[in-house]
Amino acid sequence: MESKKNVLFVIPNLCGGGAERQVTYLVNGLDRTQFNIFLYLFENKGVFKENLKKDVHLLSTPDVVNSFFSRIPFVRQFIHIPFLIWWIRKHKIQVINSRMWMPAIIVYLSLLFLRRKEKIKFYPVDDCFPEKDLSLIQTRFTKGKRFLVKKAYQSSSKLVSISNEMTKSFCSFYSLSKNDIVTIYNGIDLTHFAFKSKAIKKNHPFRLLSVGRLNPQKGFDLLIQAVHDLAQKDCKISVTILGDGLERENLLKLKQECNLSDEMLLIRPFTSDIVKEFYEHDLYVLSSRYEGLVLILMEALASGIPIVATNCKSGPAEILDNGRCGLLVQSESPLAIAKGIVDAINDYPCFIERSKLGRKFVEDHFDINATIRKFESLFAQ
Repeated sequence: MESKKNVLFVIPNLCGGGAERQVTYLVNGLDRTQFNIFLYLFENKGVFKENLKKDVHLLSTPDVVNSFFSRIPFVRQFIHIPFLIWWIRKHKIQVINSRMWMPAIIVYLSLLFLRRKEKIKFYPVDDCFPEKDLSLIQTRFTKGKRFLVKKAYQSSSKLVSISNEMTKSFCSFYSLSKNDIVTIYNGIDLTHFAFKSKAIKKNHPFRLLSVGRLNPQKGFDLLIQAVHDLAQKDCKISVTILGDGLERENLLKLKQECNLSDEMLLIRPFTSDIVKEFYEHDLYVLSSRYEGLVLILMEALASGIPIVATNCKSGPAEILDNGRCGLLVQSESPLAIAKGIVDAINDYPCFIERSKLGRKFVEDHFDINATIRKFESLFAQ
């Protein structure tokens, strides 16, 4: 037992999203002969909790503390530090892997208080472009937060990037060299996503699916505008958006302004049984303004649902093999998304063939076992 390394993963929660699913894959898949696995959540909630293996030590900030500080956002973010310090000391953590920028700040400050960060390896993972995040008011860092993120990444053992394009971005934005960064692609557990080829569809409506956090990055407002355009042209489709987030009310308001019924557009909470949704829908639509490396797109490819995706920076082109495995359309354009949907409906047999190529491409490039082995090698250094 003493020869194993104690590894702590830090993430806000396990609610639906690519980062949360990726952490779930990692904590479940790491070699138990090498590592003891601990998972710290800022909020002890999320649909992926039920998927955790029983030997994952689940830690969190007490619910009563989160509730007490819920009306004081700035304090609420940093209240996790004393609890994180407590768990690091109690379990003699040797390696920490954070996901997203705010947990990286919390880990960085906790290690400063511990005054022993040189004994703890810190590998933050960032899956968003800083330049893009800063362009959106809802996710804009204060100068203080930007400074802390930069310090956290510069002081880390290595920053983990999930795509080559993001590595370039981190080098310039955070003044890092390539030697400070390791690129490890996200992966998926292919055993959870059996490929089911779609049948050629003769009857409308076409059932469209889109999944992700309800925030500006995912471009669901663009998708709703595209659906409105298609409704004006009497295109027989039904669209389901699965997700949770701060933009829910704004999206529902936009839906109402576009006069879209529930039969035409439905916004539902995220579900852990995403495979069932892939099988029950005819087309997956990604409307994002930007991405890191889109996990849900890999899962859609692996399951056999044809895809229309914005060619945003970065991820979609890498995952769809530059359009060989799905249709790439102009980003930030509701009209381009609408046209892509129409093209998919009119040439559905061709899109079914593209999805078959997609399954093979995912198997060759995005198998979670390869991702896990790379993290094991990193943590064992």
